[in-house]
Amino acid sequence: MNFARQPFGSLIRIISSMSLLLLFFSVAIAKGLPESGFLDDYSKLRPSPVEDNALTYEAPGAWESLRNYDSLMVDQPEIILAPDSKKGLKPDEAKLIADTLRMTLVTALERGQYRLVTTPGPKTLYIRVGITNVYLNKKRKKLINFTPIGLVVNLALTPFKDIMDKVLLAEATFEAELLDSETAEQFGMLLVKSGERKNKKQFTSWKEFTATLEIRGRRLACRLDNGRLPQSERKDCGAIGAAQ
Repeated sequence: MNFARQPFGSLIRIISSMSLLLLFFSVAIAKGLPESGFLDDYSKLRPSPVEDNALTYEAPGAWESLRNYDSLMVDQPEIILAPDSKKGLKPDEAKLIADTLRMTLVTALERGQYRLVTTPGPKTLYIRVGITNVYLNKKRKKLINFTPIGLVVNLALTPFKDIMDKVLLAEATFEAELLDSETAEQFGMLLVKSGERKNKKQFTSWKEFTATLEIRGRRLACRLDNGRLPQSERKDCGAIGAAQ
């Protein structure tokens, strides 16, 4: 394209378009955060100003609107494996992991002033959660760990620690959105990558991922509570877990 022959107005539009493209690629590629399809519109996300490997979106006036809510409903996390994951998950294993992660988030949110409920309703916020791009490495089994043919093992009774010991988590992405439980109006989104599958020294773990999830729950509870307080009485929610 010969920019010298372009009218000034056209040139401005071309530069603006290129800037938007650069912004898009800086979000999607430079941050290395793939789109799993869990969220409906990734184009709204922007790099977090305070956290690496994180993208966020807040709807205009969202935190002011949240003052009208008094209850939270937390969905069971949806687990989406990366297409190239070296290991899959059995249905009972996936359910145990999802239940444990949900309880971790619920327990953290109970620190705030919002009621935790299990059904949609007036003044109820819905937290939709996805654990996506999950890349697993399978630990080598010892002979004693093999299950004889015909032997049924009730994994529902297996502690979460047993799953952590059997399956290595190398990389995962936490995706979440905050919605009105009745109208599905969206107030915000968060996407955070943990671990790096290409470098064993940067692998995450179930323990680390769960601890991070607990911190995010506490920070969300803090921010929701801040929305009800005068500016002078608000806490520094970003400081929660910062020393860990």
